[in-house]
Amino acid sequence: MELRGLAGGATLLNDSFNANPDSTRAALDALAAMEAKRRIAVLGEMLELGAASDAEHRATDGYAAARADVVLAIGAAAGPLAAGAGERAVALPSNGAAVDWLRNHLAAGDVVLVKASCGAHLDEVAAALT
Repeated sequence: MELRGLAGGATLLNDSFNANPDSTRAALDALAAMEAKRRIAVLGEMLELGAASDAEHRATDGYAAARADVVLAIGAAAGPLAAGAGERAVALPSNGAAVDWLRNHLAAGDVVLVKASCGAHLDEVAAALT
């Protein structure tokens, strides 16, 4: 997990290398513990969950919705992710769409968590912000 200040006064919590339900909940707990004007969780797919994938993504985003003000659900898992986060969710089809959303909505004091399995390539989102 890498913590980095961003231009404009936001903070990036980059944990985009690997994800499973337990590590994602731990990262969301870290986000919730941080002092912030607004907490944004950018979540991509947790790979290799097999038949439990949809249920795990829904449950994880429900957990995220209780700890973040906004949950960006990215890519192939966006449907189940967004379903779990309810009204706090924004479903986006791609990493590029997530970068665009963040560039248009980030403000000073915001903390952004980027979390997904490596295969979701959310490191591209973190790199674009820095």
